[in-house]
Amino acid sequence: MLLLPKQVIGNNIKLHTQSNGLPELKGLDIVIIGINEYRNSFFDNTQYDINIFRKNFYELYPGNWKVKIADLGDLPNG
Repeated sequence: MLLLPKQVIGNNIKLHTQSNGLPELKGLDIVIIGINEYRNSFFDNTQYDINIFRKNFYELYPGNWKVKIADLGDLPNG
C-alpha cells in the first residue's frame, strides 16, 4: 500500500497483521474477511482470489462519506 496515493481507501483501512495483531473493532462500519470456500458449490473447482477484490477496492477513492474499515485477512479453508 506504500505505492497508493494517500487519498485512496486502501491507505485508510485498519489491517490485521502478524506484527500488529487485530485492530480495534469498536466503531468500525465495514469489515472485510476473505473466505475462500467453494465446497459443494454449483461451480466445480471454482476458486476466487480475494486479493483481486482487495487490490481493486483499495485503489478506489472515497466519495463524500467517512466510514471506518478494517481488513481482518482470510479465514483458512476447512
